[in-house]
Amino acid sequence: MAKRKGRLGNSANRDPVIAGVAIEHLIGELDAADGAVLLVDDDTDLVADALTAEGVQVQRWNRRALDGRGARAWPEDEQVAAGVLRLSRDWLSFDFALHALASRIKPGGRLWVYGANDEGIRSAPRRIAEAFFTEPETVHLKRRARVLECVRNETSEGLKRSLQDFRTTSEVSLPLGGAQHKVDLVSYPGAFARGRLDSGTEILLRGLEGLKPRKQVLDFCAGVGVVGVWAKLRWPEAEVSLLEVDAPSLEAAKQNLPGAPSFLSDSWRELPKAERFDAIISNPPIHRGTEEDMGVLHDLVRGASEHLTVSGVLVCVVQKSVGAGALFNDTYKNSRLLLETNAFQVWCGSKR
Repeated sequence: MAKRKGRLGNSANRDPVIAGVAIEHLIGELDAADGAVLLVDDDTDLVADALTAEGVQVQRWNRRALDGRGARAWPEDEQVAAGVLRLSRDWLSFDFALHALASRIKPGGRLWVYGANDEGIRSAPRRIAEAFFTEPETVHLKRRARVLECVRNETSEGLKRSLQDFRTTSEVSLPLGGAQHKVDLVSYPGAFARGRLDSGTEILLRGLEGLKPRKQVLDFCAGVGVVGVWAKLRWPEAEVSLLEVDAPSLEAAKQNLPGAPSFLSDSWRELPKAERFDAIISNPPIHRGTEEDMGVLHDLVRGASEHLTVSGVLVCVVQKSVGAGALFNDTYKNSRLLLETNAFQVWCGSKR
């Protein structure tokens, strides 16, 4: 289907278009005299650059370390005059961000939320906590995206002011040695499969059962560290490391695997080149927001060989429809299918 001019299509350009709609409204609404503005999850940098060029004092909070950006699990402890929020990927993350912003914006300060119609921006007004903000209004609408505006009020009763206020613990059963092993896992809003074992990871763990013991293991795209916890149970002598792009999720993973080396990183970017592993294990995402995106999978498969020991293996689970076999066969001297179901495949690749 051809992309319609001026609309949001299935293309890599949708995020800049959405950011552009926000910029059109914010320029003129903010200036240097207003004070600092907390900008949340501007993954394009476009909003930050535009406001900075206008002399606005911009503070940033990105929960994801995309493209080498700095990321934090919770914003810095400093009051600001206003906030700008890119609509979150899910409603739990949205609530998480709203509490963080309400804890930082001074009473009377404005908050703008921007996003696309097909992302749920039209539903956002009824999800904004009326206890902390006034009723939001649509102040700009263009290209099937919109900007909402509301004001921080004086109320703070029930406000969650720190990351730990969102900490939850859930019991999860992991397949281990033909039985189910129950563990308590910490998680925070926005974590993948928060509080449960998703079907893809369950198939991945089943596929790993026949793998011989490993000493150095990397849980790539770790989320809250489910795979890493399983690996430590399966191979008690192993040192398990964690790599994850989402800062709150990585904080949870570090609590679930105390003392584990951890890397807040978008793909291999922040992992030292000298790091080597006997096993790199992953359930990589194949979506970025609402868009299908195989970039993480391709980066994982093609980049893993540089971080494997001579006898090391890469094992990952993918949806069967992805057809990852060709990618593994093209990249590794030895590739094999460890497990296949109606929906998933578990592939293993090694350099020899």
